[in-house]
Amino acid sequence: MLLTPRVGAKWQDEKAVDYYFGVRDDEVRLDRPGYTGESGVSAELGVRGVYRFNSRHSILMDVEVTSLADEIQDSPLVDRSTSNSVFLGYIYHF
Repeated sequence: MLLTPRVGAKWQDEKAVDYYFGVRDDEVRLDRPGYTGESGVSAELGVRGVYRFNSRHSILMDVEVTSLADEIQDSPLVDRSTSNSVFLGYIYHF
């Protein structure tokens, strides 16, 4: 099994943050104030494992935790400071 740790940063411009985490004026409610997104940088930490059964078949698993940018955390749509993900995959080698 091959394990590969990784560390990274992901920059999102204001258009992306506003699209996914912004609240337009017509979406405002008493419990959800308006929010216009700004660009920000999220930090990522993860590990990928690949297990090769034989010369043709492998499986992989990727686990990642992302510390969301302050500009994303400020959105009323977000209630956590981190985002977690798990990816499972199969690889066929030609």
